[in-house]
Amino acid sequence: MYGLDNRAIQRMVCTHHGEDAWQLIKDRADLQDLDFFLLYQVYSDAMTHRLVAAATEELGLSGDQNHAGF
Repeated sequence: MYGLDNRAIQRMVCTHHGEDAWQLIKDRADLQDLDFFLLYQVYSDAMTHRLVAAATEELGLSGDQNHAGF
């Protein structure tokens, strides 16, 4: 997936839950060394799946919930 997708997740989390939540999600997804996503760089689907899974766990959401902006 493109970095644009990952950055959108990052912006939603930071906007609605803050930078601290984003750092916890990055740690949970084993992405703590990644400072930013390049918009048009292709990242592995597995990375994006880990990011989404970490966000749903950290924010207390189920994978099938549909939340606009988390």
